[in-house]
Amino acid sequence: MARKAHELENLLNGELARLLSGLDIPAEPEIPESGKRMDVVADVNGLRVVIEAETGFDRKLQAIKDADARLKQGLTVIVFAVCYPRGATVAGLRDATLTWTVRTQAGAAPATWSEGSIGALAYAVRQAPSSLSGADRAAQILSDSLDSAVQRLPAFARRALAQELDLPPEKGGGYFIAAKRGMLVVATAMMFHQRLEQHLPVLSPVVVSGDWPPATARACYEADAPISAFLDAWRAILAVDYRPVFDTGRVALDALPGNPETSDVVRQLGRRVAEITEMAAGLRHYLNCSCSAFDYDLARGERGGRRER
Repeated sequence: MARKAHELENLLNGELARLLSGLDIPAEPEIPESGKRMDVVADVNGLRVVIEAETGFDRKLQAIKDADARLKQGLTVIVFAVCYPRGATVAGLRDATLTWTVRTQAGAAPATWSEGSIGALAYAVRQAPSSLSGADRAAQILSDSLDSAVQRLPAFARRALAQELDLPPEKGGGYFIAAKRGMLVVATAMMFHQRLEQHLPVLSPVVVSGDWPPATARACYEADAPISAFLDAWRAILAVDYRPVFDTGRVALDALPGNPETSDVVRQLGRRVAEITEMAAGLRHYLNCSCSAFDYDLARGERGGRRER
């Protein structure tokens, strides 16, 4: 009986994702990450919104427990705890009345529950990110962008990136989390690059050979070979200062293969980072962010060696 109930709940989650997608909120059910499985993951203008669902209005506490767990695990900064009505069916979910509450801080109480149709829930999901601070919203968008980048990297590239920065694999032997931290190093350097463009000295430092000033971040990620373009620009910036960020950034970026697939990963990350950087009131917001992907010790250069290219 319990197994059938679990299977039905999975089907309901799939239908909920389908209905939300039909209401212009891209959503997918049963998304695994970091050994956990999120019931439904929606994309609201680049921000990940997780939905943790239970069947029965008497299951509110369990739905909140699951939602808060996703916050503590750093998988998102905003979660909906949702309860389907007892007896809900896949065919009838479109017309069912659901109840939900929004969680943005694990352990926050008391919960305020709302009731309504799928359309009402979709509206709430669409509006929820506006309640977040700019830093929280930007941090989650960046975390999601890093996830997307690492998912597109082949296994050997994840391993090479992690090993170059001396980052250990997960217990199962994979390198997803380590590679995500490595790509964070790259993203952090991209952020600094964009913020520094207006503050570099007009005159070229004596030790710099070639063109000055360095190419802009946009010119780098839109280049045919974005990895080489960033490496060249960061080498030039290092002649001025900022060694903790750009030395480590070059080590991380240099670990990636320069094939078209990985070049496109770097290009897409660069575009996303540019959008995120524009959202920042100050770069420090990101470096101190609570997003689980962040490890500023890496950006300070406390791990990983140096390798010239």
